[in-house]
Amino acid sequence: MSVLSSLSKSWRVTILGGAVALAAGFMAVKDSTSQTATRVITGQPIKLGIYGWKWTPFVLENPDVFDFVLYQMSPRKNEKRLDEIAAITELGVSMTVMQQVYPSVKERFMRDDAKKIPRPEQAAARIAAIYADPRTAGVQTISLDEENLWWNGRAEYLDILYRETKARLPDMEVWQWFNEHKTDRRTPRRERFKVATDGYILDPYSVPMSEYTERLRQYTRQGKPVMALLWAAPNWKHGGRRKGQDNYWWEEEGWRRLYEQVRLSRENGVDTALWLYDLPYGETEKFLTPIFLSKNPCSEPFLRAFIATAMPALRNAPLYDPTPAQRPSWMPDRCGNY
Repeated sequence: MSVLSSLSKSWRVTILGGAVALAAGFMAVKDSTSQTATRVITGQPIKLGIYGWKWTPFVLENPDVFDFVLYQMSPRKNEKRLDEIAAITELGVSMTVMQQVYPSVKERFMRDDAKKIPRPEQAAARIAAIYADPRTAGVQTISLDEENLWWNGRAEYLDILYRETKARLPDMEVWQWFNEHKTDRRTPRRERFKVATDGYILDPYSVPMSEYTERLRQYTRQGKPVMALLWAAPNWKHGGRRKGQDNYWWEEEGWRRLYEQVRLSRENGVDTALWLYDLPYGETEKFLTPIFLSKNPCSEPFLRAFIATAMPALRNAPLYDPTPAQRPSWMPDRCGNY
């Protein structure tokens, strides 16, 4: 049985059991850090969302699990995705849409074999046509593609694209999403903040925590809304797709990195989307899979436990600095054990 069908049948039991475990987990964390913690971070509760259109079936079955969806829309009108946007937002689930601008990742990263990109006014007209469709009435925020570079004229392009889009969609929040994993030594990072925008999405989840802290604070100092996208996949390390499944990184590093990055989101009032995908598992899976559909035997128990105890704690529980030496009892291991 898939995690989707089983969750929909036993959801109240799962949540009730999770609440009991969660309360015990809060106490265990407090006890284990009482001698060493220098700060107790309460901050403000944040919203936790999910990244990707592939999570649509799960969200439609379980609309109360995630606070919002960071969806993806193709450069031109896509009837299936427009139907999904309508179905999700009609359930009252908040949605931000990553609106693809370029034909592919080649153009986004300005690779040598990239095709010609649309002029800003052309791209803005296509975007406006998508959000003129009544099925998008529940969308108030879009980003102009994702992980954009900001050198070799791309910052200027994005600035014009923002203005052209706002002229056509004045009531839409139009955000920028810059690439925090690549850089250009000739173009300072501060150039990103000269590009017009209503808000930001960032996802430098793989950088050292000191660097992540500084990056996030650079964004929050701009005085505009900020959303973070964080890696929560337990079975492989970010950037490690070629290395395959890693059965140790979540216990050794992964949970701690997520804990610390969410703690920073809580300190700064930054809503956070989660990246929850598995590598292809077995002979039948060929692409990255949302873990609720994964055939990896550890994925279903992990997801159940993560939703039941880790997500409520990450939203609302006290988080400690320095981070606990041991994984908190509300944070499951990669197979859903506490």
